[in-house]
Amino acid sequence: MKTSTVFVFVTNQPHCKQLIRAGRQIADEDALHVVSIQPTTASKSLEGTALELLYQDCAACGATMTVLYNDNPFQAALSFLKKHKIKHIVTGIPDSADPESFAIQIRRACPQVPCSIVTPSGTLYAALPLERSLSEPTFCLTPAAAFK
Repeated sequence: MKTSTVFVFVTNQPHCKQLIRAGRQIADEDALHVVSIQPTTASKSLEGTALELLYQDCAACGATMTVLYNDNPFQAALSFLKKHKIKHIVTGIPDSADPESFAIQIRRACPQVPCSIVTPSGTLYAALPLERSLSEPTFCLTPAAAFK
């Protein structure tokens, strides 16, 4: 039985496939779980096609998938992570160095868990924690080879 899991956090955007593939590369033989967090208003308006594509991408990589509907993605993710044994977290790259971006909040909340950031082109980086104040970004990006 697998005791720890690599978690990939995605939206329903086109570059999610790169995040899922990166998660599979990191997970190797371990469990891979993809979590899509959507706004509560999306539950009725989401196109089945977008979620179906995510499910297909997950299946192709041997991942399971959960869709959560919540207007606070960070709190939803944190609550979800507290219920599971985490081996590694994978997210997309933040749009800016905003300390409230999802990736930075996750890195700050789980500093002991390895975290990787994937660019839209599929480049994988290790998000190494930094000792900084809470108002500043809490990681630096290093080529993924650094954690292998």
